[in-house]
Amino acid sequence: MTASAKAPVLSAKDLEKVFTIGGMFSTRKVRALGGVNLDIGHGEIVALVGESGSGKSTFARLIARLEQPTSGTFRFEGEDIMATQGKRPKQSYRAAVQMIFQDPFGSLNPVHRIGHFLERPLRLHGTAEGGDIEETKRQLMHKVDLPDELLERFPHELSGGQRQRIAIARALAVKPRLILADEPTSMLDVSVRIGVLNLMRKLCVDDGISMLYITHDLASARYLADRIVVMFAGEFVEGGDSMELLANPLHPYTRLLVSAAPDPERVGGYDPVERAQLRREVMSADSCQWEGDPEVPCSAEKAVFHKVSDQPEHWVRCGRYRPPADAPGTALSAAEEPAA
Repeated sequence: MTASAKAPVLSAKDLEKVFTIGGMFSTRKVRALGGVNLDIGHGEIVALVGESGSGKSTFARLIARLEQPTSGTFRFEGEDIMATQGKRPKQSYRAAVQMIFQDPFGSLNPVHRIGHFLERPLRLHGTAEGGDIEETKRQLMHKVDLPDELLERFPHELSGGQRQRIAIARALAVKPRLILADEPTSMLDVSVRIGVLNLMRKLCVDDGISMLYITHDLASARYLADRIVVMFAGEFVEGGDSMELLANPLHPYTRLLVSAAPDPERVGGYDPVERAQLRREVMSADSCQWEGDPEVPCSAEKAVFHKVSDQPEHWVRCGRYRPPADAPGTALSAAEEPAA
């Protein structure tokens, strides 16, 4: 699952997060993230897709240092962050790794003008000083294709798409090298989503910024990302080149996601009996089409990944593996086969 031959900007290794649920004295736990591994190369966009509650945002929050991992580690540009920075990350790491949240209005304080949101990170991180601040603010506005006059407006005076562009500009103010975009277009009108996606792609290409794009929208993942990683119950189940993975989904969960996504080129609909069978395959994990793989033996206890192809990259989790009992809940259920 290596992004490229070059050392990755981010390399997560066996990253796990377990939450305690219930009251203060509760001992009930749920494993939100189950020992995942992921590399992201310089300038690469990786889409993390899956249903709500599958652990996508938890993974991003661990990388952003908003949560502490239960176990595992990750390296940023070769530095072991957990070993060298402890529980409180350095300001340089805060600048290098920026997060764009789902709700563009909720992430902007309504009592401040737009200019405040760009000026504050410039002052806190020292990326611009004195008279340069006003010029830098204007440059950031131009970079996200917004006019200067919006700097004097309040968030409620902007559209959803404009507010999300301000959130992107705020992240760019500290010159990040990795952006964690947590469903940045899901609350926007369909008509403006493509503009925001094109902007994010342009920034990654022009500035060499890497991006983890979290979404449940396979169409936007295919449009934006270089690679797609599919997540289910806190673990990765399939991943690889975006076009290859969506054209040839192999894990039953990935096939279910693809079948649920609208596709104008699809001839006919998916058979409900076939969908019910796919749900049973996801939950039962009775067999694997790579049984007898000499390089990676199948395992029911440990998540192992079979290589489908190197070029384009494509890998899939063993079909015999079943997530542990403390894995997060899933929207899937073994549906009854429809009557003929």
